[in-house]
Amino acid sequence: MKIEFFGSAKRLDDIPLGEFVMFDFDRGGEFGFCVSIADAKKAVIVLPKNTMDSVSLQVGGLTGDTFIYFDNSVLRPDFSSVMGAQTGSPRGALMCADGNYYMKAQEGAYYRTFNIQTGLAEDPKETANAFHFARWKVGVTIDRKFEPIFCFPAAA
Repeated sequence: MKIEFFGSAKRLDDIPLGEFVMFDFDRGGEFGFCVSIADAKKAVIVLPKNTMDSVSLQVGGLTGDTFIYFDNSVLRPDFSSVMGAQTGSPRGALMCADGNYYMKAQEGAYYRTFNIQTGLAEDPKETANAFHFARWKVGVTIDRKFEPIFCFPAAA
């Protein structure tokens, strides 16, 4: 029997920065991106399950957790949701600036911006040519067909 499962079980410290993950299985599963904060400490940008929640940053409390690491995942923006940077960054939007992709995550009362390709905290240049995608998906390609794992915003 062939089993098509495109993830592997890993600890957070073993997952490369910028990669898409699933964790917290006991509460129905959470999705996010592996990122790094000060002193190369790993954290996760936690993606909301509904449109009312913010994209948050979870720091700590994850070192013993098992994660599903989707090493061949692909992020695809929805081109019909593109908007200029002058409109501001909508909650959970994927920002493209000078060829890099960014996402803001809330940590307490503050926000941090991460380059989700590198997983590093980084603000785009003030002079960057930028735009946002309000909708996007992460998935895998199976038999040359894109199969979504997570869609933002999540269905209501």
